[in-house]
Order: sequence, then structure tokens, then C-alpha cells
Amino acid sequence: MECDVCHTRSSAGYCAECNKLLCEECAVTCSRCGSLVCPDHMHETRSGRLLCAECVRERQERRSKYQAAKAAVAADEEAAVADEAEAEEEVEVLTASAAKVISPWTLSVSAGGAALVIVVVAIFFPYFRVVSFGWTSALVIMVAVGGAFWGVVGLIFPRYYEDRSRSLLGVVLAVAALGCAVFGIAREAKVALEEKALREAGPRAYLKSDAERKEYKDTILRGELPAKGE
Repeated sequence: MECDVCHTRSSAGYCAECNKLLCEECAVTCSRCGSLVCPDHMHETRSGRLLCAECVRERQERRSKYQAAKAAVAADEEAAVADEAEAEEEVEVLTASAAKVISPWTLSVSAGGAALVIVVVAIFFPYFRVVSFGWTSALVIMVAVGGAFWGVVGLIFPRYYEDRSRSLLGVVLAVAALGCAVFGIAREAKVALEEKALREAGPRAYLKSDAERKEYKDTILRGELPAKGE
């Protein structure tokens, strides 16, 4: 039987796609599976390979599956990145809304500085005091001890080592406040003893000269002042 393509030579086979009879010259052999195909069902790739229609379909299916898998992976990666970004935003929001932990050096410097200011004002500007120095000194001592405690915490714990100099400053301020408080207590006690002695001695303790004493006595005799110590 003659070839259905050239209608000249005898057929040697048939097309695997359309079953046309093909001679040896008109038949094309698939580079992948070795099947014979007619020129109408032959496909040449960019690399020069000749493929039958069935191999072309399989190749397209594989390529489609690969593209679909690649798109799925890309979608998963995008979803993962979006989830990660959302999680980071949530962490940032939670971190911003959460109460910030105050570092020990901040507490130490604040307490030590406040105690030192209070005790200095109480000692050198007594007219600013609204309570007795005893209560003032007690308050100063409590605040200074708290400042010293937090300063020591900042000095001994490794996670606060980067702020050790600030913690040391807080300890120094607290110790200075304690020293001033002790000085103020001693000074206040001395003044209180002197005032008590003067009250017990009476007004004549302030009189130094004979003229002052005579004038004071005359004043007492006139009944203008109570005669203390007489």
C-alpha cells in the first residue's frame, strides 16, 4: 500500500496519532518514545527535539503540574510571610500596651535623689517644714534605704550590669541622704536640749549685763512679765 502523505512510495508504518500510512521518508520518529508520526502531528521543541503528539501532551501536563505546584508554594510562602508580619504586629501592640518594667537604677536614683533633697531642705531651710524633723528624718531614712536596696540590686545582678554606673550613683545618693539625716537628727537633738535648758533657766538666762538684769527685775516688779526662775 502506498504512503498517505506522498502517495508515491510504499508504506512502512503508520502514524501513532491519526493512523495514516507512512513511508520511511515521510515518517518522523519521536525523540522521546520512538513512535512514528506524520508531519501534521510532529512537534519540534526549541532545543530541536521532535516529539509526537502524545509526548507533547504529557510534557504540557508535567509543565502545568509544575507551575501549579510552584504557584501553591509561592502562595504558601506569601501566607506564611503575612502570618509572620501579623504576628510581629500583634507582638508590637502587646509590647506597647504592656506596662514597662522600671529598672533598678531608676528606682535607686529617684529614691536617693528625693531623699537627699528632702533632708537638705529640712536641715538648711527649716521654715519649709510642715512636720517635725523626727517625722521628716523617718521618711528620709525609709526612702533612702529603699533607694540603696534597689541600687545594690542593680549592682549585683548580671542582667543589670550595663547600668551599674547609674545604680552606683543611686547608692551614693541614698548613702548621702542617710548621712545628712543622721547629721540632722543629731543637730536637732542638740538644739532641743539647748532650748530645754533655756526654758528651765528662765528668761534671765538671756540677760548678760547688770543693767539688763536690773531692767528685767524692774519689769517683773511692775507686773508686766511673769517672774520665772525667781
